[in-house]
Amino acid sequence: MVLIGLGFYWRVKRLGKIDANRPYIIIGNHASEIDIMMMLILVKNNFVFIGKKELASLPLFGYFYKRTNILVDRKSLASKKAVLKQAGDRLQGGTGVCVFPEGGIPPTNYLLAPFKAGAFKLAIEHQIPILPITFPDHKRHFGEFWDGGYPGILRATVHEPIAVDGLNETDINALMARCYKILHDELRSYGCTGKTIYDSEKPTFAAS
Repeated sequence: MVLIGLGFYWRVKRLGKIDANRPYIIIGNHASEIDIMMMLILVKNNFVFIGKKELASLPLFGYFYKRTNILVDRKSLASKKAVLKQAGDRLQGGTGVCVFPEGGIPPTNYLLAPFKAGAFKLAIEHQIPILPITFPDHKRHFGEFWDGGYPGILRATVHEPIAVDGLNETDINALMARCYKILHDELRSYGCTGKTIYDSEKPTFAAS
C-alpha cells in the first residue's frame, strides 16, 4: 500500500523456484529505504531483517521495527557478534533472515559496494541457502531524499537460490565472490552504472 501510494508498481523476473517451507538467507543490493518494502513483497517466506539500530528511534515505525527485527550497532563488535547469535537462533527455528551485505546504503557513485561476511558466515554455519535479489531501479526512483526521485515501475530479479551444502568457513570468500558477481552482472544487464570492487587493481570481497 505504501509503494502504490507513492506511485510505484513492480515488475519481477524470477529465475528459480523458492521453497515456501524453508528458511533462506536473503541478500540484495542496498540502494534505497524502499528495498525493505520490496523484499516483503517479493518473498512470502517468514523472515526478519538484520537492520541498523538507529531506525528503532523513528516514530511509530521504530516501535514495530525493533520488535520484529534483529538490530545491530554497526560500531560495536559485541553487538555484531550478538546479532549473529540471534540470527542463528532464528534460522534454526525455521525463520529466514534478510541481510544487505554492503552493510548500508553506499555512496551514490557506487553501483555495488564491497560485501561484509556476516550473511555468508551464517549461511555456511547453518547450511541455509542464499536467495539473491537484484534491485536496479530503487536508487534512481527513491534514493537519498535530497537527490530527488519519481514514481514508476520498480524492476527486480529474484535469482535462483544458492545451495551451500558441504561448504565450510574456508569457502566464505568464494561464496561472497559468487554472490557479488550475480548481483553485479544483473545490475549491469539492466544498464546500471557506478563504482564496484572490479574498479580496483586488487578487488576484495570482504570488507572490514
